[in-house]
Amino acid sequence: MGGVGQAAIALAAHLGAEVYATAGSEEKRATLAAKQGVRGVFDSRSLLWAEHLHEATRGKGVTMVLNSLAGDHIKLGLQALAPGGRFLEIGKR
Repeated sequence: MGGVGQAAIALAAHLGAEVYATAGSEEKRATLAAKQGVRGVFDSRSLLWAEHLHEATRGKGVTMVLNSLAGDHIKLGLQALAPGGRFLEIGKR
């Protein structure tokens, strides 16, 4: 779990936002799930996170995606946005 993600979660929790996150390992997902304000944690190594997020938000989507994932994950992150939502890309590519 990177510093940017941790800072984003802390800020979102401070603002009272509901946080949904992804992580690549079971250990990291467990750590995220224990953080205050984190409502759901999904596997970033599978494209199924988008389906699980859709279910978790009852199809409403999210107001912001902070993305560092590549490939098809970018398209799925954009599709996960609620109307008027923002997509912030922080990936290296």
